[in-house]
Amino acid sequence: MGRVDLVVLFADADAERFVTKLIERGIERSCLRNMNRKFVRDPMCDSHVASKPTAALAPYLGQPTCRFLVVLDHHGSGYEAHPRERLEQDIVDHLVRAGVDGKQVAVIAFEPELEIALLPAWERVVALLAKKRDELPSTTIAMDAQDPKSSLAAALKYYRLKSGAALFADLANELSLERLKTGVALGRISQHLVDWFGMR
Repeated sequence: MGRVDLVVLFADADAERFVTKLIERGIERSCLRNMNRKFVRDPMCDSHVASKPTAALAPYLGQPTCRFLVVLDHHGSGYEAHPRERLEQDIVDHLVRAGVDGKQVAVIAFEPELEIALLPAWERVVALLAKKRDELPSTTIAMDAQDPKSSLAAALKYYRLKSGAALFADLANELSLERLKTGVALGRISQHLVDWFGMR
């Protein structure tokens, strides 16, 4: 295996396609320098990433210059009774015990779930869904920040569309990076990536 600069660990395919596309757009726009990167998905989902993050990352743990970004949902992680920050710190601690420099690890949990990342661009999300059906955007479909998954599900039902990784890739390709980065989780992901790989 050659040198790897960045490994991103995901807990599901939706987040993988969404965040991967955002990173690629950041590179294309020269916000980030091109880096040797690997995108890894743990097929056992959020709770396994939370409890055993080193399992899927094992092939890369011996690379001293590699940065690790771990992305998962707070809901479904098994840490729902605890603050998001505890979940994130516990995963960092797992990697540190495996020999990784803590400064080279960033853990971002979407709270409660990935769909909350769409909140800053929700009107545009609805417009894009409407466009897929050649219909006008509804002004009555709102995003509930406490239950963003149900909000997206309602919007998709309204436009007779299905959720899935391909949809999240489309949204990541069409939505404003600047607007998305005003959200807590994507803002933090962006800042870590710029700190590590920003164009100087």
